Amino acid sequence: MMVFYGFMVLFNMEAKLLKIKLQPDSRPHLEHLITYMREHIEYPRNEMAQKRYFWDSVFFEQTKEAEFIYIVIKSEDFFQHNGR
Repeated sequence: MMVFYGFMVLFNMEAKLLKIKLQPDSRPHLEHLITYMREHIEYPRNEMAQKRYFWDSVFFEQTKEAEFIYIVIKSEDFFQHNGR
């Protein structure tokens, strides 16, 4: 099962997909955090602007073995802004 939460869409950006395995019974806490972030978007938006990347979308996947969260982040240039 996949669930999608959209945050903001930016164009002409590089994208990275983060895959994070959730600890058992941690999803309600994560959903609470995401709800808080959406209701108070100015806080995560300011932090993301400082780091020069933005959350594009969040997906959940549940398999028989585990539950995962996928976060798509975008930046104008990850290489340039992360100093790598």
